[in-house]
Amino acid sequence: MAHKFDATLKSIVATRPGDFTAVFGLPTNEPVTAINVDVSTISAATDVALAFGEPIRQIVDLNFQTGPDLGLPGRLLLYNAALHNRHAVAVRSILVLLRPKADSSNLSGSLTYGHDRYRVEFGHEVIRLWQQPRGKLSTRGVSGSPACNSMSNARESRFDGIASGCGAGDQSPTGNGSESC
Repeated sequence: MAHKFDATLKSIVATRPGDFTAVFGLPTNEPVTAINVDVSTISAATDVALAFGEPIRQIVDLNFQTGPDLGLPGRLLLYNAALHNRHAVAVRSILVLLRPKADSSNLSGSLTYGHDRYRVEFGHEVIRLWQQPRGKLSTRGVSGSPACNSMSNARESRFDGIASGCGAGDQSPTGNGSESC
């Protein structure tokens, strides 16, 4: 809940940020500018979040990716922090890359930035679907799903299409040769 002193101090510091750098132990040898702090336009909708326990003890955040996205590690951190903030439990983030086109060198399973005391380290799992054993996905509930049934009934396995890169002609799960999986 905002109070009048909060608003007053925000206004003073935002108007003359350079006057406060030394007070807060911030760099004084660089120009400083107050930036827009409104982050309400950020969409933090993850793909699937699974809660474990009653009451909830842990959340697993699953994200599926078909194409390249250099900002993905930062988005995973955002989802993780938002889920932790809402539920106050540990959150495990898992990124599932559905095809090689989605892979990039920055998808190492960790995001690190800052330095010294202000260093942020975020770890997440990266599963490259095309590197998984063929039966791993179909051994549980996925094997009974309509999507999996239609894949196994197809003349050519749609799973093979996803695992080998999808999007090549008739190999896409939609059957129309599109790039989306």
